[in-house]
Amino acid sequence: TRALGRFAFRTVVDVGANRGQFATFARSMFPQSQIYSFEPLEGPAQLFKRYLGGEDRVHLFNSAIGDHAGDKTIFVASSDDSSSLLRPTDAQSQIFGITVARTEQVSVRRLSECLSGRQLQGPALLKIDVQGAELDVLRGSADLLSLFDVIYVECSYLPLYEGQPLFPEIAR
Repeated sequence: TRALGRFAFRTVVDVGANRGQFATFARSMFPQSQIYSFEPLEGPAQLFKRYLGGEDRVHLFNSAIGDHAGDKTIFVASSDDSSSLLRPTDAQSQIFGITVARTEQVSVRRLSECLSGRQLQGPALLKIDVQGAELDVLRGSADLLSLFDVIYVECSYLPLYEGQPLFPEIAR
């Protein structure tokens, strides 16, 4: 919170919103901001709406963000905040006890299909927490990246998902 608290973000884009944990933080930390959140799973999206649905400045899109639009299979994990468009590796179950509960089809869109540059009033924050699909989000947001003052990416040094880019690749 200390690092992000230096800014007075007017726009927060929350990719991988789950139940609204980061949006709740952003709403409190940046009370003047518009918050645009993306969550492809219906269950967590319903909880998000229950907690934050009455907020005029919080907007939820029930889709994933990726490098191209379409439908894609998501691996719904036993802990839904570990669900991913990438299949979990054995390390996910060995380290965290996470297993695949089922698969679903979800909508994937490019960020610019959902938001225009005019909506991204600066200073703007892009938060990405997508369980291994970080580079796809960045590629699918390339035409808007220059409008963000800060990009906050949760990524890993260990391969927890098949084909997952690790921190050094994402940082490059």
